[in-house]
This record gives sequence, C-alpha cells and structure tokens, in this order.
Amino acid sequence: MQLSRRFFVRAAGMSGLAAIVPAVLNSAAFGQNSTKPGAKTPPPPAPKPPASPSAPADPFATLSSSVFYQQIGSNFIFRRSTSSTFIDMKLIAVETLRPTEGAGGNAPLKECFALVFEGPARSRYRQSTFNVEHGTLGKFQIFVVPTGAMSRWGWTYVATINRIKP
Repeated sequence: MQLSRRFFVRAAGMSGLAAIVPAVLNSAAFGQNSTKPGAKTPPPPAPKPPASPSAPADPFATLSSSVFYQQIGSNFIFRRSTSSTFIDMKLIAVETLRPTEGAGGNAPLKECFALVFEGPARSRYRQSTFNVEHGTLGKFQIFVVPTGAMSRWGWTYVATINRIKP
C-alpha cells in the first residue's frame, strides 16, 4: 500500500488535534478546576467597597478655573510617571476660554480655561502628562504643552481644560 503525502499530512494533523482536544475539554468541563483534593487554593479577592456617588473618581474633576485662579503665584510640583525627578513650576495665569456651542446652546454646561505655568529657564521640557502635586489642591494628572515662549524667569507651559461641568 502506497501512502500519498496528502493522506500523511491529514492523518498527522488529525492525530495532533485528537490529542489536544480532550485535554482542553477535560479542564474546562462544567467549570471544574484541576486542583488535587486537599490542596489549598488562594482565597478569592476581597470585594471592593462601593464607590460613594458623591465622590468623583478623578480628583481633578472638582477643580474649576476659580479654584486655580486663587492659586496664581503658587508653586506646583510636576513629575513624570516614568521618572523620579520633579519639576517645580509656578502658576502665572488662568485664562478663561470661550467654549464651543453645543447642540441647543449648551455652552453654560461647559467649562474651558487654560492654565499657564512658568518652568525653569535652564531646561525645556516636552509635552507630557504629569503627576502634579500642590499643597492646597492635592494630587492630580494634567497634560502640559510648552508654548515655545520664555517669560522673564523661564519657559512657559500651558494646560488647556475643556470639559463638561459636573
């Protein structure tokens, strides 16, 4: 009896598949696990406490332009998540921007403003998302872009906030 190449390849593939399928089905049947009797299994993770409906998931959500306006002249500490170094920047301006008109004239429901920071003159930083720390405002993340301009004391950076009011 002479075997063709096609018959041989088909038979080898089917035998390999036949060897794999029972092992997969056996471990998945009826949601059973394959631990030995008496073996210790790790406890299930503790359930997370329900989030308070009044507590926002993002601490930055409660910070409005008026809150930042009160902090003009104060220092903020900027850190990249990939670096342990920090940058000390001063908030020098809060500029109110006109929101785009939404459907039905929903502009009052939107808040648009820009935060202008002054960084050190010795080095210029690229745009990035920073972890920000402030003594009064706490910790939050913000995306900051260099303006390309230099103020009297250092390079300036801007963060534009355009969001729906909470």
